[in-house]
Amino acid sequence: MGKIAAGTKILCRVNRTLDAEAEVVELRPTKNLERFLFVYKNRAYNQRDQQVIEYQTTMMVTKKE
Repeated sequence: MGKIAAGTKILCRVNRTLDAEAEVVELRPTKNLERFLFVYKNRAYNQRDQQVIEYQTTMMVTKKE
């Protein structure tokens, strides 16, 4: 299956269930030893199992003790 860029429109009907998945792409430290960057890729699929969106997110997270 080819990748679909954000903004591409594929039919997704009202009252249908969307399936979503997230994949960890990278986990890297910052200069502050208490924090790190968490990079993950998100994908959503419609009722026909067609990918409707894919995007990547970066979050700064604080370590738990």
